Parts: sequence; C-alpha cells; structure tokens
Amino acid sequence: MQNFIWITIIVFCFTTNLLFAQARIGVGYKEVGMASYYEERFDNRPTVSGEKFDNNDLVASHRKIPFGTKVKVTNLSNNKWVIVRIIDRGPYAHGRIIDVSLNAAKKLDLLSTAVAKVEIEVLSPEGKTLAELQAEKEKEEAKNQDKEKSERVKENGKKEKAELKENDFLIGKTYNMFGSLKKPEGFGIQVASFDTYTKVQNFLKPYQEKADIGDIFIQVSTNTQTNKKTYRILVNEYKTRAEAQKDYEKIRKVMQLTNSVHAQPHLK
Repeated sequence: MQNFIWITIIVFCFTTNLLFAQARIGVGYKEVGMASYYEERFDNRPTVSGEKFDNNDLVASHRKIPFGTKVKVTNLSNNKWVIVRIIDRGPYAHGRIIDVSLNAAKKLDLLSTAVAKVEIEVLSPEGKTLAELQAEKEKEEAKNQDKEKSERVKENGKKEKAELKENDFLIGKTYNMFGSLKKPEGFGIQVASFDTYTKVQNFLKPYQEKADIGDIFIQVSTNTQTNKKTYRILVNEYKTRAEAQKDYEKIRKVMQLTNSVHAQPHLK
C-alpha cells in the first residue's frame, strides 16, 4: 500500500512539473543542445502522443514541448535547418534535447555525424518565428497608423475654415495646417518660415494628404526686426533637440526639400 502511495506521489509530481514546464513554453522559446535521430526500426511504432511514427515525416520528440508544436531545428555546425512537429517524448540520453526523424536528419545533414549541436525554436501554428510575428505586427500597426493619419488629415480638411485670414492666427500660438489650435511639446523640425499666411497656404498644399510626414504645425511669432508676424512651419514633436536632429534627412527626403532644416522649440 505504501509503495502504491509513493508511486502515485511521484507520478503526480512528474505530471505537475511537466504541465508547468509546458505552460512556460510558447512561441519564441529556444534551447541549445545535442540532437540525434530515430533509427529505421522505430517505423510504425506508436509514439507517446498516440500517433504512429513514420521516418518519412518531419517529426521529432522532446521531453516537454507540447505535442503538435512546430519547432525549427538548426544544425549549428552548418546552419542547415528544418521544421518538425513534436509527436513523442524523449530523448533521455545525457545532453540530448531532441530526436528527429530520418527525413529531418537528412535535411540537417545529421546522418554522417549521428549527433550534432542544434538550436531549437518553438514556432507559431503557422510555422513562423517570434521575430517574424513581431515584424508582421509592427508592419500592420504602421499600416493602420498611416491609414488613421490619412483619414484624420482628410477629416481635418473637411473641417477647414472656409477662408482663414491673417487675423485668425494669434502671435504666441501654434496651429495645425487647417487652422486648429494645438499645443505641441518639446522640439519640432523647422522646414520653412514665411511672413504671410498666403505663402504658408501655398507651401502646405502638397502635404495635406501625405500621411508619411507626421504632424505639421504653424508656429506664429513676431519678427523682431520688422515687428510683423512670422509663420514657422514645424514638423512633429520630439522630446529633445538630438532626437529631432536624427530625422532631418528623413523629413527633407519625404517633403522633397532642397533647403536646410533645423530643430526649433515648440512654444510653451
């Protein structure tokens, strides 16, 4: 009876540890160790998952990665790689982390050495790495931001005042290109400066629907020499002057400018 209890406790602990280990394994999980491959005599034998083993399939065994998981296996000695599906448990030889089918071993050029140092990486159900998923997410987010920006620009255009005049722009204030009052912070990249709003309008017309520039601001101040209004055209918001400087060439290229640009503090 005592032996039965101890066996039950051991099985429970092993199962619990395995479940916890599996819970920690997700897309992007990596491991480095030795790999070996199944011999032909294992063909048609049942695996721990219940699936019959076939050396022609791209399958493998691992001690804790969940069954059905796709794993990228890279032979670190030649950088050859293959994607396999986990269907069995093992290997249990010291230092080995994965056993692959004969077909997978051929693609890794593993037959001549029998074992090799590999890196394994857990993939998504679609067979993509974490880096690929993150790149796709960033690309989709950028696409959505461009779409939102374009829609916002069009909407602002619809709301643009019928006839904005010089008197609509107050000294010491900042506006967007459609005449709405704004309060940007930090620094902007000054791309142009004008002494009349008519010149500002003519300059901004090509950029009203370009989503890849960023936010465009009209900063109104006084020219100390002429005592007249000065309209500075500033692009984007940056926390520091150094951050703004990094975008100089990008802004000049996107806006197709031939003149120099510089960082200018936004009005407080």
